[in-house]
Amino acid sequence: YYRPSLALGFGKPHWSWLGIEGYASVSPSGGAEYVGLRAALPGVEIRGGARYAFSTSQYFLEPRASYTRRETELMEGPLSRYVAGEIEVSGSIPLLGGSLFGVATGYAVLGAPEGLYLYEEALHTVMKPPYLYRARLGFMGEMDKFGELRFGAAAEVIGNPGRGSVIVRVGPMLAIALTHHLDAVGTAMVVAATPDRLGLLGADLGQLGLRYRWATGDRWPEFP
Repeated sequence: YYRPSLALGFGKPHWSWLGIEGYASVSPSGGAEYVGLRAALPGVEIRGGARYAFSTSQYFLEPRASYTRRETELMEGPLSRYVAGEIEVSGSIPLLGGSLFGVATGYAVLGAPEGLYLYEEALHTVMKPPYLYRARLGFMGEMDKFGELRFGAAAEVIGNPGRGSVIVRVGPMLAIALTHHLDAVGTAMVVAATPDRLGLLGADLGQLGLRYRWATGDRWPEFP
């Protein structure tokens, strides 16, 4: 997918600041638009906002106790379109030559037809609206003295009170600083426990590519 983002605020970008942020993402199967507020201090961040998600191939789902990938692709309901309110707290602390980090996210999904389930695009899971949560804990170790190469692992729990389901995913994480603005990042969270059988559709392979960040007042403003 392709996802440009923009943030407006005051403070030190990416480190200690307060402002408004938004993004639009697009892929062959759909897209999303997000706008919200973010506050960041060294070691902790909090954000909240709303995301509109739409799909060109994913439909709302008839309720089932368990789903296969094929069952999520059935065209039994209208095309999936919904709004998700999101709130997230994340933080990290230095530990053993790297950093221990955690993320806690809550979702309230609105706009789904009554009595139908949906495939939530951000967390890659089937849910019964409206509530969904995620908690992730991991460690990233610095592989060189400049911190330009980092490798680690994480585990996360995703819960949907509506279905009474809990999903566990684990996997490695990699980050390489290519320039002052450009990073190569990779995350491969595979399913360890789930009530469904979605294959790769239920895994989180969403961060596998390049991330470019730039801000006004940058010490090294040159491209790239």
